[in-house]
Amino acid sequence: MSLSWVDLYIQHKQDLHQFLLQLTKDIDLSQDLYQQGYEKLATTKTPVINKNPMGYIKVMLRNLYYDYIEKEYRHTNQLIQELKEDAYKENLSWDILIAGKEEGEVIHCLEHALEKLLPEERSVLEAYYFLRKDIAQIAHDKGKTTAAIKMQLTRIRKKLRVNMIEYCQSTCSCELPITKKNS
Repeated sequence: MSLSWVDLYIQHKQDLHQFLLQLTKDIDLSQDLYQQGYEKLATTKTPVINKNPMGYIKVMLRNLYYDYIEKEYRHTNQLIQELKEDAYKENLSWDILIAGKEEGEVIHCLEHALEKLLPEERSVLEAYYFLRKDIAQIAHDKGKTTAAIKMQLTRIRKKLRVNMIEYCQSTCSCELPITKKNS
């Protein structure tokens, strides 16, 4: 009698947890990915005939982690893109703001700027950018109109940009020169 994918997964539970923890460096995330992997293998109909079934499982877990990273990057990238568009509308040079900075540095400054927002403001940004709720759903949840949420998002992005500039000029070593664009 051969083992099923789930039996194999459970049999090597400790090794797989260790593999995920080494990959993610985050206990909670590694547990979430382990559960996703279990659910994925539980629905697999193909028998275990692979020469290296543990290699197959580890590749599947690694791909789940890459999917997670890609998803997180996409949300952060969208927020940065919208901050850039808002800056352009206000005639600020976003390119000067992030010139010469690595993507990680921009995200680092952004994280610190997010910390300075009020909890209500962070919750609106989180709902829109990271939980991927549409504006109508956020408005319903908050008991506001969609127009009010759109205006709130615009104001929060502006405040976030100002917080980011202040952080970078006072704390960060990047010394951002912020100027108005020439008309």
